[in-house]
Amino acid sequence: MKRLEKEDSILHAKEGEWEKVLKIKPILSEFKDDGTFKAQYSNLDEEIIKEDEGKWFIRNDSLVIVIDGNETTYHFTVNNDRVIYKAHLDWDGEGHKNDFYDGVQIKVKE
Repeated sequence: MKRLEKEDSILHAKEGEWEKVLKIKPILSEFKDDGTFKAQYSNLDEEIIKEDEGKWFIRNDSLVIVIDGNETTYHFTVNNDRVIYKAHLDWDGEGHKNDFYDGVQIKVKE
């Protein structure tokens, strides 16, 4: 499923601009000690519009997330309560992991 109109689109959301640019609330991700995780996506009215569940594990210097048998590898660095992720994803939905993702998640609770 194609998600973007143009092939050369760039989505840049600075801290504090996530909702304005992406039109959703920040994604809530929960990583559990048993190797499972859940990501919850909500619209601007805070209604859940999508939930992903899967497995996670560390391979060398990368976080690997598996959803429905599809594996995505994120190179990551940790700086206090922030994790910086970099990966190639299929963001535009055309079937190829050729879209560069550079994102930050902030730890909100333990």
